[in-house]
Amino acid sequence: MVIIKAEETLKGVKFLDREFLEALSSMLDKKLDEKLEPIKNDIADLKEDVGTLKADVSILKSDVSMLKSDVTHIKKKVDSVYDQTADLTEFRTDVLSKLDSVDDDISTIETVTASNYLYINKLKRMKSV
Repeated sequence: MVIIKAEETLKGVKFLDREFLEALSSMLDKKLDEKLEPIKNDIADLKEDVGTLKADVSILKSDVSMLKSDVTHIKKKVDSVYDQTADLTEFRTDVLSKLDSVDDDISTIETVTASNYLYINKLKRMKSV
């Protein structure tokens, strides 16, 4: 029904003023521009934000790459320290073993020296008699 009435109204209008149509078109364009302007601004802001995010991601990628390199370098140093610690631990064990042997040797020397002093004193007593 509404369509039939609209068609009848259009049939009744013989001539629409061109200026009226242009004015109507202009008004619609302005309204559309007014409605789209905030959206365009939002899109521009989003594009700017995306550009900033891309730059930030690029910096982060560079930082992560540097961190990976640093971690690799630190791992090499830790491995080196670990190896040196193992060598020093082995060296310490060897030195302690040798010191124990030297301590045993010194104990033996002290025992022999004490025995020799007794023997020397015995010889001195025998000479003086």
